Amino acid sequence: HRLIYTRKGIGVDTLEQLLKAPRVNMGVTEVGHNFYNEMRLGMYLLGIKFNIIPGYSDQEIDLALKRGEGDGRVDAGDTFLVRNRSQLDQGKFALHMMSEPGRFRELPNVPTILELAKKYANPPFGPKDLALMQTNWDLGRYARYLAMPPGTPVERALAVQEAVSKMIEDKEFYQEFSKLTGFEPEFTP
Repeated sequence: HRLIYTRKGIGVDTLEQLLKAPRVNMGVTEVGHNFYNEMRLGMYLLGIKFNIIPGYSDQEIDLALKRGEGDGRVDAGDTFLVRNRSQLDQGKFALHMMSEPGRFRELPNVPTILELAKKYANPPFGPKDLALMQTNWDLGRYARYLAMPPGTPVERALAVQEAVSKMIEDKEFYQEFSKLTGFEPEFTP
């Protein structure tokens, strides 16, 4: 789940303000990144006037927000909560939308871009728009895959497949992963 958010107090604390804003400066690592694509979808479907500023690391984007040099960004929902929980609790961010088709369980009050597009898209949201969004969701969902080069011996590929299958079933793995990262792992075989 990718989250689009801005700093509070810059005139875009609500979705209605975001939709009417003349310009919202958004940091992103690079053109073509999933986070970049989320902002482009917001521009295309909802008419948001994001000024996308690429070329920065995640840490540089966070620093720009703290300094007031940027207005917002897109971040993975889990990552946002781990890195920014105290600032969120202090009310420093306006959470505008999530990019996935369903709401994020950790931030259930944040609407999805699909919900917003069905309500605010102009021209009205249609089948081609849904197909575009589905493609974007698929890119994000399958962007973290496990692959091996051509010519990998079959026995080695089967051994890796078996090891990953065992890991997915291992409850201790989930506990250790969550302890080390602060995230809950999710697998789509």
